[in-house]
Amino acid sequence: MAAAARISIVSAAASLPPTSELAVRSDRVEGDNAESALFPVRCRRNVLRDHEHIEQFVIDAAHSALGQAGLTTQDPDRLYGYVSVSEYYAPNGLYAVHRDLGLSDSCLVVPINSEFTNNIVGLLHAWEGVLTGHSHCALIASGTSWTRHVQPQHPHAVIVSDAAAAVVVKRSDHGLAIVDVETETVSGEYGAMTMGVRGGGGRPTFLMNEAGVEAFKSTGHDGPVRLVRRLLARNDVLPSEVTLLSHQPSSAILDYWNDQIQPKRHIHTFAENSNMEQSAALVNLAQYWNEIDTRYVVMVGLGIGAHNAGILLERH
Repeated sequence: MAAAARISIVSAAASLPPTSELAVRSDRVEGDNAESALFPVRCRRNVLRDHEHIEQFVIDAAHSALGQAGLTTQDPDRLYGYVSVSEYYAPNGLYAVHRDLGLSDSCLVVPINSEFTNNIVGLLHAWEGVLTGHSHCALIASGTSWTRHVQPQHPHAVIVSDAAAAVVVKRSDHGLAIVDVETETVSGEYGAMTMGVRGGGGRPTFLMNEAGVEAFKSTGHDGPVRLVRRLLARNDVLPSEVTLLSHQPSSAILDYWNDQIQPKRHIHTFAENSNMEQSAALVNLAQYWNEIDTRYVVMVGLGIGAHNAGILLERH
């Protein structure tokens, strides 16, 4: 009997708002120089306009990913992901994606609110579902519309960018096979960075307080580094064999991760797309899908809460 095909990402697609603008920091910047240094401004960002909704971009990305894989909207039996920030606190906009994409009634929707590790956690669940035979084809899709949910006077706000992406996971001998996952939870930093309703406007807004700046400088910098090192060591993979795809919160932290991990290649699009929050790694995977030339790929992200997550993939 032939060996079963490995569980793989077989396609990836992205969809970005067509409006791109130069990131310009407000003259009313608050916070100390330490926060400003974490988020230097040398980039462009993609911004939703008033009539645009991120769900439509998620639908476009998902439709493209299914088409690339030669599948129809009736094939997925799982939809993992998240729309952040959603139109409602509940249900999440992922249900609108299911409806408007035309997925089957038997396709289970699984919203995963893990911030910037959203897609990595979705890949983990898809891998486990297919491995146990409870799922045969999973769609991981997410959209970020944070430009509407930050306070412009804070240094981190100006480089936030809107984006959407999707991938398809199924058994296949083509694409990127899922090899291993590594996670780390640092719950002592709970409350340092939060998304909540503030003031009388009623709109959810992201806030990084002083503890959040310190968390970003410590867990945010070194957490992904030690996590990737553990993941590679456990699988006897050298950094020189790896293409790194990561969350991209600033050019400074991207340079730090590159220097500390030393992958053969670190793919990011910060200059063009700035901080795409949870969608960054998948957007870049989609844009560079045909250009990855290393045997292995590592995706790594971090989340407020705080936590880090990484996934090791092997190119067929």
